[in-house]
Amino acid sequence: MALWQAMAKAFNKDTTLHDLTATQCEAVIDALTLILYADGKASFLETTELEHLLHEMPWTHNNAAVDAYTEASAERVAALSGADAIDAFSASIAARLPAEADVREKAYELAARLAHADWQVRAGERTMLDSLSRNLGIAADRAAQIDKKVADETI
Repeated sequence: MALWQAMAKAFNKDTTLHDLTATQCEAVIDALTLILYADGKASFLETTELEHLLHEMPWTHNNAAVDAYTEASAERVAALSGADAIDAFSASIAARLPAEADVREKAYELAARLAHADWQVRAGERTMLDSLSRNLGIAADRAAQIDKKVADETI
């Protein structure tokens, strides 16, 4: 829980995501649920921590709307079947985010933090992170740097 609280505080101070529109915020939520349900389910702790993190973000002032969208996003992710569907969902996330590299990298970093939350990135999470980074236009070496930074911070 301390990891998520530290993340929330850090991202509240980070202004990268402050000016996102509702559609762009939804894309970030989709990126998180994509990783959260990479193995087909989310544990109670992961779900609780995700909710806590989302409500600490500067753009999530309407808790009911965030909860409703997160639930709908989780249902869409659960319905994904196969690599093509995952890649198409990742592409839809990327299409809704601004083109600025800092915003895209921040969205990827949040997803990576979720994948690293249990100190182990499983194969399904890795597949989805790779799809997400590719569709966000983040070079493999830059994605690896972000992953390493996140992993180092979770130790």
